Amino acid sequence: MGITMEIAHFLYHLKRDRLLLKANIMRAELLPIPGEEKTDNYIFKTASKKEYDEAIKIYHKHCGAGVPWLIKLWNKEFERLCYIVKDEKDKIAGLAFFMFNEAEFDVNIVHELVIVIDESYRGQGLSTKLQRYCVKSLKQSTYAYISTCVGFNDIKALRSCQKAGFYILKQSAKPPSHYLICKLKAL
Repeated sequence: MGITMEIAHFLYHLKRDRLLLKANIMRAELLPIPGEEKTDNYIFKTASKKEYDEAIKIYHKHCGAGVPWLIKLWNKEFERLCYIVKDEKDKIAGLAFFMFNEAEFDVNIVHELVIVIDESYRGQGLSTKLQRYCVKSLKQSTYAYISTCVGFNDIKALRSCQKAGFYILKQSAKPPSHYLICKLKAL
């Protein structure tokens, strides 16, 4: 009986992951591919294929292996779901990966899953600047909000989100964090 349940559980998640991937691809195709923006010594843009390959290595370095269906999604829709900041030497200093959360499908929200600024670039406000670029770019989409989650003890990330226009909507139990939202459209 145990092995049968394990197989059923595996097949359930395999089917669910395929449906989530398909639903995310469909929603991602509605996102614009924004132009790049230059400020100070940095360029903000969405990733090209070559840049995505570098960005995903940075993601794995800081966040681990990742969820397989999300990696497949980003491999397919990197130009719409992977935002990067590059320095004057063309090196990626940071990234933001987006997705569509199943619980938010009906409320017109794009979800910022993670922002990573490489260690040597931290302390320069790049996280806030990258989030502001993402917000500005996503205002051109059909989506009404951006959501994100910030751990209760990550005060720097919380302040960065708030500076970029996010506000705490509620507390989340899984994972234990603040659930923040940023309005893209006047409703």
